Amino acid sequence: MVSNLGVRPVVNSESESQQTFHRWMKRGQAATVGLIVGIFVMALYTSINWKQVAPFEVAFWWMTFALSGIPLTICVGLDIIYSRGAVIPMRWGTGPKQMVTVSGRKAVLTGLGVIAVALAWGGFVLALMYSMLTYNWDLLRVTTSVFGVLLGAVIVLKIFSSLVRDFSRAAAK
Repeated sequence: MVSNLGVRPVVNSESESQQTFHRWMKRGQAATVGLIVGIFVMALYTSINWKQVAPFEVAFWWMTFALSGIPLTICVGLDIIYSRGAVIPMRWGTGPKQMVTVSGRKAVLTGLGVIAVALAWGGFVLALMYSMLTYNWDLLRVTTSVFGVLLGAVIVLKIFSSLVRDFSRAAAK
């Protein structure tokens, strides 16, 4: 169990307008989660009844589901930027997870990074969706190649990090 008792609360010193902003952000995030669930149900329904829907409707709804987390991620990024603070779970080496407080400029950069990643993912999925729905084979080739390279890089980095962690554990014994 992770304890964040040693972390200074970021929300206590906020003004009334900041607290109002956080309440509206929480409402927006809840509405976005409802939207995600609705889109997932629609994608599942069209997949089950694929013979009774338009040819590209199944692909459309699954691509829309891939895009549905973007508003939630943007809300989280805006919340981090506006509050100028975030508590992020981190794991250092082989130790337990620790809660790290980021505030000020680093928090703003973290929020902007979260938003940038969400928008980059959205652009990629939209390019993939457009290429599929318009039979643009050149763009489809490029987007699938980019996805394959990114996926391969993430897999290789994960393998290397696991090897380094295992070797550091073996050396410590």
